[in-house]
Amino acid sequence: MGYRLCKLFLFSIAIYVLHLSSPWAQTDGTVSYNTSSNKLQVYSVSAWQDIGKGSTLGTCSSAGKIDYNTNVYRYCNGTNWISFSAKVTSDSCATGGQMRYATPRLQFCNGSFWVNTVDLIDGYFVLTNGTWNGNLGDLSGAITKCVSDLTTYNWMGKTDATTRSLISSENIKPFLCSQAGCFAAIPSETYAFARANSVSSGGATFIADSTGSGPGDALSWSSSTGFDSTNKYWSGRAQGSATAWSNSPNTNTADDCNAYASGSGTFSGYEGSPANTTAARWYSAGTVVCSGSKRLVCFVHSKDVTPAAYNFADVTNAPGLTATASSIQQITGIAAPVLVTYTAPAGSPEFRTCSNATCTTVVNDWGSTPAMISPNHYLQLRLTSAGGPSTARASTVNVGGVTDSFTVTTDASIDNTPAAFTFTAVTGATVATWYQSNIIQVTGFATADVTISGADSQQGAGGVFRVCADATCTTVLSDWGTSASMANNQYIQARKLSAPGLGTEVIATVTVGTVARPFSVTTTLPSGSPGYFVAIASGGNGNLGGLAGANTTCLTELTNNNWMGKAGATLNSTKVKAFLCAATCNNLVASTTYRFARVGNIDYGGNTLTTNASGAGPGNANRWSTSDHFGTGVSIIWTGRDDGSDTAWATTPVTDTCTNWTTNSSGVVGLRGTANTTTAERWSDNMVSCSGTNSLICFVNP
Repeated sequence: MGYRLCKLFLFSIAIYVLHLSSPWAQTDGTVSYNTSSNKLQVYSVSAWQDIGKGSTLGTCSSAGKIDYNTNVYRYCNGTNWISFSAKVTSDSCATGGQMRYATPRLQFCNGSFWVNTVDLIDGYFVLTNGTWNGNLGDLSGAITKCVSDLTTYNWMGKTDATTRSLISSENIKPFLCSQAGCFAAIPSETYAFARANSVSSGGATFIADSTGSGPGDALSWSSSTGFDSTNKYWSGRAQGSATAWSNSPNTNTADDCNAYASGSGTFSGYEGSPANTTAARWYSAGTVVCSGSKRLVCFVHSKDVTPAAYNFADVTNAPGLTATASSIQQITGIAAPVLVTYTAPAGSPEFRTCSNATCTTVVNDWGSTPAMISPNHYLQLRLTSAGGPSTARASTVNVGGVTDSFTVTTDASIDNTPAAFTFTAVTGATVATWYQSNIIQVTGFATADVTISGADSQQGAGGVFRVCADATCTTVLSDWGTSASMANNQYIQARKLSAPGLGTEVIATVTVGTVARPFSVTTTLPSGSPGYFVAIASGGNGNLGGLAGANTTCLTELTNNNWMGKAGATLNSTKVKAFLCAATCNNLVASTTYRFARVGNIDYGGNTLTTNASGAGPGNANRWSTSDHFGTGVSIIWTGRDDGSDTAWATTPVTDTCTNWTTNSSGVVGLRGTANTTTAERWSDNMVSCSGTNSLICFVNP
C-alpha cells in the first residue's frame, strides 16, 4: 500500500491521495490506493475493501487520483476512471460531494442521498437451529428465541456480527408476522444467508427494496449458499409476489397461532418452505396446525431497529361516530426505517407519518395500509368513536415491534335512544332460507351502536343487519354484519335465516342504542295438523309433582322456549302432556302423526312417528338421539312405561315410578328409557335411583 488518503478536499473537482509517513496504519475509515492491484480501498470491518466496483468512465493517467463528477465519485487506476459503487441508501443528505465514514461504510452524498462506496454485507438472514410449536410467547417471545439461538450456535458471519455488536435484541428480529404486524428488512441493505449451527452454510446475498422486502429473485433458499436446509419455519406473511415477500400479515386473522401464543392443535398458522422458487418460500397456501414444531428465520440488522417507547394519550368525552385524531408522537431510537401497522376491532383505524411535529409536512397520508416510518419522523393515529354514550373503542399501533394502545371513549351525554320502530314479521317462509326485513328509518336520537342477536343457533348470531343512507339501501354505510354504529335519520335492514323445520319461528333481535326490536321469520306450517313429540333436556329428578306436575312442566317449557314446529302447535293444558306413566299413562292419540322436536334448539327434529290403533308408537326402530329426532344431549328419559315390543311402546305402566313421581329419595327407583338405542329400551330400559336427574318427553296432541 504505497499511498494513503489522509484528507478529502470536499466540493473540489479533483481529490488526490496523499502519501503518509506510516503507510501500514489500519484504522476504520482509512482510504488507500493499492499500487499492487491498482484499486482504491477503504479499511472497514477489519479488512481492506475495494471501493472501485463500478463502471469505467473514460481514460486517465494519474493513478490514485480521485474526482467528483456529475454526482458520482471516480478514481483513476492509471488507465481508466473507475466509478465508486453506487448503492444508494434511504438516508438523505443535501451537499453533493460530501464524504463520511458511517460504520461500517464509507459514503458520499450525491446531492440527495448517502451512497455506499463498498457493497459490504449489512446484515444477516439466519435460519435457527431450534424448533418450536406455535406458542412462541407472541412476537416479543420470538425475538428472545432468535437472540438465544443465534447467540448459542455458530453460523457464517457470526464473527462479523459479534464484532459490530449486532447480536442483541435491538438488532435481531424474527422474519415473522402476526395480526399485530410484521418485521421487515432495512430498505436498501444487503443481507447474507446463514444457518445456525453450520458455519459452512450460507453466503448468498440479497438487497432489500425500498419497502424492506426481498429477495428480488426466484432462487431457492435451500441451496448450500442459502439456508442449506429444507426445514420449514413459522412465517405468518401474506403472499406478496413471487420475488418479494409481503410486509403484511396473512389476512385470515384466525391463522397466526393466536398471535403466536398457542401451541394447540385447535389453532393454525402459516409456514415458509425454503425449498421453493416462488412465494411459497414465505407463504403457504394452506394453514398448518400450531402443535407442530418449526424453525424461525431471524434478521440480524446492521442498525438498531427497536424504537424507544412512545405513548398516545387516550381521548375521553368524544362525540359519537367522529373520526378522532391522536396526539403526534415522534419515533426515536432507531437508525433505519421500521414498519408501522395500526389495527382495531372497529372504528376504521388510520394513521399518517410526517416529517415535522405539527404534521404540516405529510410523508404517508391517512390510511390503514402498513407503511415505513423513518428515524425521528412523526406518527399520528385516527379512530372513529363509537355511537353510544361512555363507550370505549381501543386500537393497537405497532412500530418496529414496539406497541402502544390508543382508546377513544365517547361522552356520557350522547342520546342513543331512538323513537320506536318495527320490523314486519315474515310468515309462510321456506325452510333454511335467508329473508330480509323491511327497510326502516331510525329517528329521534343522536348516534347509537347497533347489535343483533337471536335465541337460537342459526348463522350470524341470530341474524345480520346493514345500515344505509337511503330508503332503498342504494348507499350502504355498514354492510351485512352483527355490529355497527348509526346516526339519526339513517336506515336499517335485518336479515335472518329461516328454521330448518316446518312451522317454526326464529327471531333476530336488533338493538339500536337502548331500543330492541324483533325480526321474526316463520316457516310454512306442516300439512295435516300433526302432533308433536318434544324432548326437554333436563326434566328433573324423580319428584316431578306426579303426572299433573310433569304435565305442567311440559306446558311451561314448551310455551317459554322455541322448538321446531312450535308455530303450528296449540299449547294448552288439554293438548300438552308428559310422555309418562304413573298409576296410569298419558297416551298419544291413536292413528296420528307426531313430529319430533327438542326444546331450546330449533335445529333438532323434523322426523315423524305414527301411532297405532292403541295410541302406541313409534312404529320403527329409529334411534331418538339423531339430529332429526331429539339430537344429542337427550340421553336418559323418565318414562315409567312397560316394555311393549321393539317398535311399539306399552300403554300401561310398570310398578316402579318414584312412587308415582312424587319423591327424589335415593332409596326409591323409577323406570327410565335410553334414547340412543333401537329397541324397547328407548322407553323401558332399567330402574335407576329417583335422586338422579333425567330428561322428559312431552307430546302435543293435534
